[in-house]
Amino acid sequence: MKKILLISDTHNNQKLLRNVVSSVKNITHIFHLGDNCKDLDSNPDLTENIILHRVPGIFNPKYFSKIVPSILSITVENWDFVLAHTVEDLKKSNIIADFYLFGHTHKPDFYIKNKTNYLNPGHLKNKFDRGFEASYCILKVSKNKLVIKIFTISGNLYFEKTLKK
Repeated sequence: MKKILLISDTHNNQKLLRNVVSSVKNITHIFHLGDNCKDLDSNPDLTENIILHRVPGIFNPKYFSKIVPSILSITVENWDFVLAHTVEDLKKSNIIADFYLFGHTHKPDFYIKNKTNYLNPGHLKNKFDRGFEASYCILKVSKNKLVIKIFTISGNLYFEKTLKK
């Protein structure tokens, strides 16, 4: 089983980022969905031996010039993920996947559209932003099962769902 920490919109808040990454045990992967995805570079002590995948957000000058890919396609344990900062980027993609992962709105969210799962972990910008408490997502992934848990920074379970292939 793999354990993916899904984060977005850290906006240089090293305190919240370090708090989350250090508190989640046995992480195998971190997916950062933009707006300061390079924040992880300041924390090599927390990311050692963890597979990092990240996409730039709108505050990265390379996002608009497309110097850095704004969409990534990743497979973990038989599940296909497409990572992007905005849902609009996902709509431009022709990649078929089990999950479309995005940030940008700072609102934790999960919905299914056209048999595809859309997941937003929320933000780690401030304790509260745009009316939502800071949040992150943990995905426990095995070949035939995936468990989604979104937590607020205060430790409350915001959302949980189990999917099977």
